[in-house]
Amino acid sequence: MPFRIIITRSSSQRPFLTQSNSPFEVPTVRANQKPDGFYRSSKAQHRQLVFQALYHQGPISRYKLAEVLKLRYRTLRRLLSEMLHEGIIQESGNVIVRRGRAPIFLSVNPHGGRIIGIALDACEVTGVLVGLDLSLQRTSHAKIGRNSSRKAILENIHSVIAELRQSPEGRMAPLCGIGYGEYGLVDANAGVAVRSTYHRAWHDVPIKEQLQKSYGVPVSIETEERCVLLAEHIWGAIPDTQTALLIEVTSGIGFAVLDRGELFSGARGFGGELGHIRLVRDGDACPCGSRGCLETVVSTRGIIEEMRQGLRHERGGTPAGHADRVTLERVIQSAMQGDALAGHVVGKTASYLGQAAGIAINLFNPDAVLLRGEMFRVGGSWLLDTVQHEADSCVLKELKMGVRWRLSMLESAAARGAAARVFAEIFGFNLSLLPRPAVPILEKSRRTMAREGR
Repeated sequence: MPFRIIITRSSSQRPFLTQSNSPFEVPTVRANQKPDGFYRSSKAQHRQLVFQALYHQGPISRYKLAEVLKLRYRTLRRLLSEMLHEGIIQESGNVIVRRGRAPIFLSVNPHGGRIIGIALDACEVTGVLVGLDLSLQRTSHAKIGRNSSRKAILENIHSVIAELRQSPEGRMAPLCGIGYGEYGLVDANAGVAVRSTYHRAWHDVPIKEQLQKSYGVPVSIETEERCVLLAEHIWGAIPDTQTALLIEVTSGIGFAVLDRGELFSGARGFGGELGHIRLVRDGDACPCGSRGCLETVVSTRGIIEEMRQGLRHERGGTPAGHADRVTLERVIQSAMQGDALAGHVVGKTASYLGQAAGIAINLFNPDAVLLRGEMFRVGGSWLLDTVQHEADSCVLKELKMGVRWRLSMLESAAARGAAARVFAEIFGFNLSLLPRPAVPILEKSRRTMAREGR
């Protein structure tokens, strides 16, 4: 029987394991469920602990697994029998020993289930399919227009999910969960996309409920910036970092904090709005209703518009067609080549961004700072160094020591982070303990396996 772990809260605040005839059903547990609640809770936790141990230390023998988990062998044997039958874990062969019966080793079955991650941004819906070892199996994209209707966005989300599930990799195993991320305000606790940065019609959408109803699997939702930071923590630039900041510059400012291995979200999930700290007194109006916010002086749109205004002022009016040739890539490349006007525009933007980064470093004391966005794909280390220099000028020397500055370049990062987020919820992982994808079985030496088998 396929199993699914559903964590809910009873009056005793303990998680429960639920089973059903369908792996796609999302059952519920009553708060007053007694007296078997504790035993179901213990079983759920034990299954999660077994999966986690095999994920981190597999292939491993049954004897060694019982020793690691400090479980009675009889209890462990029943759990392993169920999980082997469900295909979540697998036997990985044995080794030759001088005496006694050769131990059979166990590991997570990468093809025992599939996780889908979905990310919604300005121009497309991105989806990824990962295995139970977090290995990337397939990627899918669907183009959408800016300010698309709610119906069009939902259709594209379902289209991407359908394509991933119907792919050869998707048909190999049942769907275990869906993670969703988007730019904007997200209420992760309620499962509602409150307001999108790019699509006016996409607001107050109960996306978690809709996806659960459609596919019958656990769903988690998160902001896209936090998903990106989580993906970089697992697969990308900061695998060994426990406290890190991500600043993403697009048409606005995205910000995320990894605090001692946990994603910071605040009381209602809206924490981390770095783009709406006021840097310019009596500055330009911001869509949030305030004036002089960071987003009014740092954005890809702002760089292009300020460059156009500078050209008009220098040349007494822009020649026909010239304004259309001003692109972000050309502005940054001109600045790198020494153009005075482009250097002034980019330098001003980098200065404001560095000030904001300095404020964040003083607040959170991170080990690493990640910068992401089209401007950093073009400007690379030159622009990174410019922002870092400005940030260092306004950070306490004790706080800036040892801070690593990195560029975030991971492809499909938001969708991959969304998949990792729901994976952690299903199998009970602390985010700080989610490593890079598991080492292939054959990379573990026979000598090590024999020693562990005993």
